[in-house]
Amino acid sequence: MGLQKNKAFPVLCDPSGILKSNIETLEYLSREGSLLIKALAFLTKNPRSFLLSKFYVETHKQEIPTAVFENKFQALNFLKKKQKKK
Repeated sequence: MGLQKNKAFPVLCDPSGILKSNIETLEYLSREGSLLIKALAFLTKNPRSFLLSKFYVETHKQEIPTAVFENKFQALNFLKKKQKKK
């Protein structure tokens, strides 16, 4: 948070390398882990990661706009739109 100087930013995340997680990790990410994040776009072409990311988004209440994409242009467009909103 020190690097961000208390300013929220949009985040593009590639979860492809995540093989497994536990409920505590998912709950942390949906609350404290999203501090100073204006919007979150998961980007992956890996079918397993895509399904796991969709499941996470649908089952954990997000405090910030969050979506899952297979297309980088669409993910960046989502983040750009959310960045413009104040």
